[in-house]
Amino acid sequence: MNNRRQDILKIVAMVTMLIDHIGLLFFPEEPTFRLIGRVAFPLYAYFIAQGFRYTRSRPRYFLRLLLFGLIAQVPFGWLNEGAIYDPWQVNQIPMLLYGALVLVVLEQGKKAGSGLRKSVFILVSLVLAFVPEWLMVEIPKLSLHYGTYGILLIMLFYWFDRRWPELITGFIGLAWFYPYRYFAQWSGPEGDFFSSWTNFRGIAQYYKLTASSWISFSQLWNQNNALFSLPIIYLAQQLPTKLRLNKWLAYWFYPGHIALLVLIYHLFVK
Repeated sequence: MNNRRQDILKIVAMVTMLIDHIGLLFFPEEPTFRLIGRVAFPLYAYFIAQGFRYTRSRPRYFLRLLLFGLIAQVPFGWLNEGAIYDPWQVNQIPMLLYGALVLVVLEQGKKAGSGLRKSVFILVSLVLAFVPEWLMVEIPKLSLHYGTYGILLIMLFYWFDRRWPELITGFIGLAWFYPYRYFAQWSGPEGDFFSSWTNFRGIAQYYKLTASSWISFSQLWNQNNALFSLPIIYLAQQLPTKLRLNKWLAYWFYPGHIALLVLIYHLFVK
């Protein structure tokens, strides 16, 4: 995508993320803020897929993500209802970085053409996508927001870039997949990742109980609101623009706005 068109998406991502975090800290009982915020992460997942594909230097790109992930972790520990510091709550940038590293493997599958080599690389990348969920089972205190859903979303944007029928189908599939981790947790033995995630009969029961509320885009299905990011991306690709943002704005906005919101909360609310 043209950089200037991507800058439009960056503004949308920053604004919706800001709204989401304002709701989390100041209006936790009002779901509208969080529902609007569901648009933000898919846009960042899209940026990772685009950045991985078009960056001039992948090592520098990965290093920037690592650096700002470390910077953002300082204020992010307070970004929760009540602004109580939680050192086990990991911000989104390390997850985005991990997603980009998974793309290194997936890229080999994309280049392999067809056959066994292609299948092996795709399978390995899919296995790697489930590592965050495994880690959260092994370390119960650890919180990796979006988990496997987020990694699969990055993979989806990379593999089906500008292939809209496949993107839409895959995105809807991921919307159904999103609550899987909760269903697995509720239906399987505690602390056993494999048994929980392969308890298909128990998980299916939860899907049956909640499937009718899928269209509500609320509660367990609130991540369905992320689907609205697709028309936003499509429109941004079509619209001409002269807008140009500073390269570092989006990087600094993430830790900066979190630190400011947490500071305001502790000064005027808590």
